[in-house]
Amino acid sequence: MNFGALKEYRKSVSSNLSGVVDYLSTELAFTMRELRAGLQKLSFSDNFDSFEAVLSIPVNSEATVVNQLTTIPKGYLILRSDIGGLAVCDGDALWTLERLYLRNTSLTVVANITVRFFK
Repeated sequence: MNFGALKEYRKSVSSNLSGVVDYLSTELAFTMRELRAGLQKLSFSDNFDSFEAVLSIPVNSEATVVNQLTTIPKGYLILRSDIGGLAVCDGDALWTLERLYLRNTSLTVVANITVRFFK
């Protein structure tokens, strides 16, 4: 979002009630409408430090994902999956600053998933 600078109310410029009313009804009201419209357009990724990965995890295997965050993620959300994606969980290896691990526990189905990791 790119908002113009909020026009600041200066008491010295307008010390009467009509100046305050004018400021509130024009400048502040316009800025609040613009801010509200901008905030409604925010996506999940705008609100959280995160990254998305598309994975195909073979049957009963662990996939390694390069960590694109500056910390170890707090969690993940599976955004899309096929039937094999129902069997995806944390991997056996510990997550590090460099690598993350997810395991497909299914014994019969490859897991194709889109996953978002976030702080």
